[in-house]
Amino acid sequence: STLTPHPSTLNPLAHTVWGPLVRRLGDEDARIRVQAAVVVRSLMDDATEFLSSRFLATAWPPLSKTLASDRSPSTLSKAHRSAILALCLSLATNVPAKSHMRDLLPICCSVGASAASLLLLPPLSGGEREQARGVLRALAAHRGVPSVQDGLWLALARAVGVEHGSGVR
Repeated sequence: STLTPHPSTLNPLAHTVWGPLVRRLGDEDARIRVQAAVVVRSLMDDATEFLSSRFLATAWPPLSKTLASDRSPSTLSKAHRSAILALCLSLATNVPAKSHMRDLLPICCSVGASAASLLLLPPLSGGEREQARGVLRALAAHRGVPSVQDGLWLALARAVGVEHGSGVR
């Protein structure tokens, strides 16, 4: 966006809207949740480094809960899952190489685990399935920070129930 090269302007604005925006992710109205996910994606695209720890602590829990629990075939539920998956894909492909490992690896692990879990649990539409695969492909192809690929393997192992050194749970 226009403010991306101006973090001294963008970051205070992101800080101001973050709390109310995160509350909208849990709104009763699915249309509001969809739009909130779209705005979170936009902010994360433009201020990833500034918002990464906040995202993981406050925005990701309601988003991942939706991906894990809402299996409704309704159009709004599909739109909400699609918006969250678009955010996941954006995070997987736009992680800046200079991001701090403390924030980057947990985000990639969480995003990867959610995408992998979605592929294991029906019912998903073909479009949702392809979006989840796209997230995993983007994480697997990430070259900027090698530990992203390690995070993807950890996420996949968790999603299929494998613990390190102990086989299947």
